[in-house]
This record gives sequence, structure tokens and C-alpha cells, in this order.
Amino acid sequence: MTAIQPLIIEAVPRMTPTRCGVSDFSLLIAGKLESAFGIHTTFVVLNSEERCDIPYPIVYCAPAQLLDACMSLSKGRPSALLVHLSGYGYSPDGAPAELADALTSVSASGRFRIAGFFMSCLHPECRGAPRFGIRGGKGRLFAALLWCATCS
Repeated sequence: MTAIQPLIIEAVPRMTPTRCGVSDFSLLIAGKLESAFGIHTTFVVLNSEERCDIPYPIVYCAPAQLLDACMSLSKGRPSALLVHLSGYGYSPDGAPAELADALTSVSASGRFRIAGFFMSCLHPECRGAPRFGIRGGKGRLFAALLWCATCS
């Protein structure tokens, strides 16, 4: 009998290899997980319909369809969701309320562990890029995102 392979579902705001650090880093993680541990990766691209050719299964959807996309990709396998969070990738104002709602639904389903990777939100090497503050409304949303990640 063959063991069921675990699955990582990586959620990104767009998938544009060589033109986006979030895309490049998420693909690097996928390759390392596969080569070092035999863990397969799929991708959910939220908020972008721009297509690309990568060697992994990929679904494009709005944040409201995140749970359905995860269920479809996992096909009942043990799975975890890795959310790559970047300043303004999920919302023009930097306050990703729709993503927070979507992650709350995914967490409530009890089917997926959730982890968040905060991409250069406060990274000191990002000279010239706008600083991404997490105060006020954004702070509350990111607190909710962290809560989803730690409570799932």
C-alpha cells in the first residue's frame, strides 16, 4: 500500500515568475519541499487572472473561493495552506479584509493547517520600496490573519 503524500497549498497574490519576488520565493519553497521531503505543492492565485506556465497545479480564484479551491486541490489528502502575505498584493489599500474572511472560513473548516509567511512587510533591505505599516485597520486584519494561522 502506498502512503498518502502530504500536500502544501501555497496562496499567492499573483504568479509572475522572474517579475515578482513573492512568486519566485514561493516557487523556490515548492522545489525544495519536493526535492528534500517529497512534499507536493499546488498554488492558489488570488486576485490575479494573469496566467503563467509553471510545473505545478494552479488555480486562479477570488479570496471568497479559497476554501473551495483548497478542497478541490487537496482531494482529501492531508494538506496545509501556506499564505504568502505581501504589503499590497491582496488589497489596494493594504488591508486584506477579503483574505482575512477567506482564511477564517478555511480555518473553520478544520481541514487545513494554515501558516502565514510575511513577505518583506518590515524587511530592512527593502530600500526604495514603500514601507508597509501594520497599524490601525491593517493591524487588526493582520492580527486576525495571525490568529487564523495559530488556531488552525
